[in-house]
Amino acid sequence: MFVKVKQSGAVTTIQDTGRYGFQGQGIPVSGAMDPLAMKMANILVGNEENHPVIECIGIGPVLEFSDSVYFAVSGGNFKMQLNDEAIQINHLYLAKKDDVLKITYSASHRSCIIAFAADFDLAPVYGSYATDIKSRIGPYEGRKFKSGDIITLKNVKTKLPNEKKRIMEDYPAKEAVTKIRVIPGPNEDLFTDDGIKIFYQSIYTISPKSDKMGFRLDGETVETTGSHDILSAGIADGSIQITSQQPILMMKDHAATGGYPVIATVIRADFPKASQLMPGDQIQFQMVSIEEAADALKKQNQYLEEKKKVFEKKGIFGRFRR
Repeated sequence: MFVKVKQSGAVTTIQDTGRYGFQGQGIPVSGAMDPLAMKMANILVGNEENHPVIECIGIGPVLEFSDSVYFAVSGGNFKMQLNDEAIQINHLYLAKKDDVLKITYSASHRSCIIAFAADFDLAPVYGSYATDIKSRIGPYEGRKFKSGDIITLKNVKTKLPNEKKRIMEDYPAKEAVTKIRVIPGPNEDLFTDDGIKIFYQSIYTISPKSDKMGFRLDGETVETTGSHDILSAGIADGSIQITSQQPILMMKDHAATGGYPVIATVIRADFPKASQLMPGDQIQFQMVSIEEAADALKKQNQYLEEKKKVFEKKGIFGRFRR
């Protein structure tokens, strides 16, 4: 079967967790902006957590189905319709032949994920299905979808156990100031005591000049003990680089290396929440220990495991590919 892209939306691409093992060659990790949403959508349709998905940033697409297939949408609370009838985030649905799924926008969130109970008829690139538009790496020649594209699906699941129970909780409502937990970065010693104090006390605003490579943060500058320029070094998702003008929160399409000192790194459990921030949203960072970071991720994973047991008759899943 196939899905036809009638309207492509703003930035609609194929993604998975990311392309690991190639940063040493200058190839970014990329992957879904909101990895938690990707896992939730895949679990809803009975896939492995890192199964390829469709990511929608900004305005979503209009898709037409050639045959029946289960699907779920997770992440940001986007407005959606299946055949002109409103549908909900984090629910399982069955699309039938000639049905049309329309995803428009969210007033409060940046992205959402569409998962199908099927495999994409695509080949991985450097071991991953992630699309990096700037580097032109990934399925569909590393580009976003355009109207008229055909998405071919295979190995379609025709039956899922416990269909009516396949519901995930929505994300909590956004706070006036989103608190994001971080652990100290590798270059903390390059900042003055006052600089570190200012960083954690400040409330920053997400700049309109933000994208999947990084979120620029408008607000107080952070004082260093010397220059804001350092020898380029490897950076990770959630690294917060400090330039002479503003902090930059590195997102999924960040370069393999960076030449600014890293003051802190967002913990994995909070990266999905950070990824959903919109221009104008306010953010404040809170330092936690590595033990607290690990505990937060453990609790998040426990929630997903509990959902799998409810959704699946035997509660047995295979090992997941990272």
